[in-house]
Amino acid sequence: MLTGRSAVLSLLIILMAPASMATAADQADVCTSFGQSQGYCESSVGASTRAGEFILDAKTSGSAVPGSESSGGIKQETLEERYARTCGSRCGDLYVATVIRATDFESFRPRKPIALSEPVSWAAVGLPANFYAEIEPHTIEGTLLGRPAVARFTPASYRWNFGDGHSLTTRGKGSQWKTQSLKEFSDTATSHTFDRPGDYSVTLTVNYSIEYYYEENADGGWEEFIGYLPIASEPIPMHVASVKTVLVSKTCLQNPTGPGC
Repeated sequence: MLTGRSAVLSLLIILMAPASMATAADQADVCTSFGQSQGYCESSVGASTRAGEFILDAKTSGSAVPGSESSGGIKQETLEERYARTCGSRCGDLYVATVIRATDFESFRPRKPIALSEPVSWAAVGLPANFYAEIEPHTIEGTLLGRPAVARFTPASYRWNFGDGHSLTTRGKGSQWKTQSLKEFSDTATSHTFDRPGDYSVTLTVNYSIEYYYEENADGGWEEFIGYLPIASEPIPMHVASVKTVLVSKTCLQNPTGPGC
């Protein structure tokens, strides 16, 4: 037994069992019990990540093997070396775990939503302007953590920033008044009423939910990414003007010089 030379090592690794062997859960149990029986590690199997992969949180107190040039013929082992020696081919390959983040999917270049308004780029003070988006779920091939992968982006929510200090978050993308069988300047789930005249910039940010799979694991089906990727639209310039209504006897076509014509 070593005394005075033990070093505590802790590393989060992923245990990937070869397809020709038992299930990943079985292999993890074998590795765990084997390592513990040899006195090399304390380990516990964590939550499943993808089909065939399990997170293994291994903690070891420094141990040694004979055959080193160091004094006493003792050499300190890394965690990877120790598992390779104790488990051999029974454990499959060991990888340092990498957390997938939403920003890792930016390289896929998901589509920007198109923000639209009616009336187009103008509104009247005190009257609802209707806003809606053009965007659909879409699938893109790319590279995820250095491995070829496919990602599917689905709009989960829509956040409108109207540029006047107000914003709105909805589950739906909205639609035109005529699509909703509504009259112009009707309130909708995505409409907004400006209180003051001026020029505003309206932006839409879509939060995408993401599913993905690695191409080498295509038969395993889609895996859900926990989180969202926000993608903003190009801004809509909105000119908001004050309007006055007057009662007239003739239309502007009938009397082009009439009030408001």
